[in-house]
Amino acid sequence: MKKSRFAVILKVANLDLCRFFYQNILNLGEPEMNSSFRVEFRTGEDCSLILELKSADEVSNAADSQLPLAWKIRVDDLTELKERLLDYGYEAPLKAKDFNGEFLLGCKDPEGNIFYLESD
Repeated sequence: MKKSRFAVILKVANLDLCRFFYQNILNLGEPEMNSSFRVEFRTGEDCSLILELKSADEVSNAADSQLPLAWKIRVDDLTELKERLLDYGYEAPLKAKDFNGEFLLGCKDPEGNIFYLESD
């Protein structure tokens, strides 16, 4: 496995739920690395999304954690993905944003991590 030059690392309490969300709902496909404590999805030629299981200390100190990191992913069909999120019981996208002419929809993963969807 080639190491990515750039990665977003999300610390999560429920790795199985988050793995399912990113793999099957957001359609990131099979992880490049898949273990009981870390999952890595290739999101581009030189980019990855890494989910890491929070330690017991990190879970118990959740109130002390920093604000969530927001990130963006480009998808083929924004309408289809919005419907899939709703079908699985996730909230509708937060609201549309326009940054420099880019139409983005804000969403949250199962643990409240914020990400934006952008259509090709």
